Amino acid sequence: MFVLFISISSFGADVNSDTLTGNWTDYRNFDGVKVEYRMQEFEVHGRMQNWLIFRFTNLNATEVKCTWNIKLFRDNQCENCHSFEGEEFFKSLTLESNQQFVSDPNLVNGWRISEFGNFITIVEGMTDSKLTGFEMVNFKTIK
Repeated sequence: MFVLFISISSFGADVNSDTLTGNWTDYRNFDGVKVEYRMQEFEVHGRMQNWLIFRFTNLNATEVKCTWNIKLFRDNQCENCHSFEGEEFFKSLTLESNQQFVSDPNLVNGWRISEFGNFITIVEGMTDSKLTGFEMVNFKTIK
């Protein structure tokens, strides 16, 4: 017997790269998939940067595939409201039963789940805008 269950939700959150605490913040539980986030410093391509990273925990006894689109807010303005449903902002992750996944911008697949926050040191030609919020839109869990 094959059972397919799909749930769709969206929910937004504010982020602040000026107060990096290292603590995880609960975002939402999507049908047994707990999503948390935090801002964290990383060195990427030789530059120190703040990144929004996520921790997904599958609390289910079965494998779950998660898909969603992400809206990003920089300096309190929606950066991609006109294009968030496009391929660039589509995310997908499959979690085994009870698996935990933490995104990392330095990992081959982790950067697709993480979101750039801001450069820590600004040099000429770089933007000083900061990620101030996000929303996971059309979040689906498929069991």
